[in-house]
Amino acid sequence: MLTALFGFCVGFPAGVLTLLAFHRLRLRASKAVPPSAVLEDTYGHPLPPVSTLRGALPDPPNGHAWEISVQHDGGGTPFLHVGIVKLNTGDSAGGTKKNLMNDRYLTWASKYRLFTGDDEYLCEIFRTDFIGPLTDWATAQVNRLDHANDIGVYTISGDRKGMPG
Repeated sequence: MLTALFGFCVGFPAGVLTLLAFHRLRLRASKAVPPSAVLEDTYGHPLPPVSTLRGALPDPPNGHAWEISVQHDGGGTPFLHVGIVKLNTGDSAGGTKKNLMNDRYLTWASKYRLFTGDDEYLCEIFRTDFIGPLTDWATAQVNRLDHANDIGVYTISGDRKGMPG
């Protein structure tokens, strides 16, 4: 009888405390606020390359969509890949890539270190030297696909040279 009373006196409060602690943790977890922005890897650049490129690309031609991804080569070097895909078939209509770590003979990080202290200028360098060639390629692809059957040499005014009519 005394053993049962002792077990009840010790076990009941321990059980209640455990139940309260579990309930408090559940209540705290339900009040947790998710982060407001998804953190994107910058790969050492002043701005995130994927979202910056996404915002800079021209509208794709009718029936096409842009495909942007980060792919790694055999050595683990990340490349930003941008491609244009035909929506009706899912086939690629072209693509290009740019090394996220190296710019020809030096790393992007060492290039950015030359201009420390001026964040706005670093962003301008990033947009011009990294994003610029990719958007130039994309603009050429849009023109190629939008004007696939259009032949001729045009002046600035748009007149056809050497074409009848």
